[in-house]
Amino acid sequence: MFEAAGFHRASLHDIVDAAGATRGALYHHFRSKRAVATAVVDEHHHRFLALADRIAASDACALDQLVPLTYALADGLRDDPILRAGLRLTTEFATAELPARPYRDWSTIVRTLLDRALTDGDVHPGTDIDTLGRFLVSAFAGTHLVATALTAGADLHQRLDDMWTLLLPSLATDPHRFDPLDMFR
Repeated sequence: MFEAAGFHRASLHDIVDAAGATRGALYHHFRSKRAVATAVVDEHHHRFLALADRIAASDACALDQLVPLTYALADGLRDDPILRAGLRLTTEFATAELPARPYRDWSTIVRTLLDRALTDGDVHPGTDIDTLGRFLVSAFAGTHLVATALTAGADLHQRLDDMWTLLLPSLATDPHRFDPLDMFR
């Protein structure tokens, strides 16, 4: 319901009906609609961290983890309503009504990968990885937002291809190893 209607338009009645539960069962676990939304954001965050951990477990270099992480997240957003609802809620409540922790942690993961890539010589020396990390998180979020608005997310992978095709030549010391990008899908 949060994915489809957003926080303000989703009612507890709609949530209860969609879940096939009773109001009493809902209130047994959650004190309010805000508590349900917080639980969705927390679960969204947990699933994203698990996805990042799965990719980090590979022995691939940092850039070979960063690029696939964006595609894996795109797949998750396509396939998982909790990820979609959590992202919508974190976007709606960007004013800190709900925790901004998912964005902060996502930025930390990206920053850590970029730091490793710089150390490994895979990113041009002198790259401001703090700024680049913030930009990449924002670029993905904006790419997802536009794909959702224009095609219900159907062209998100193509938009990620466009994003990485433009970014990798200025970022990577050997951008040709990423040709073609579909190897990361």
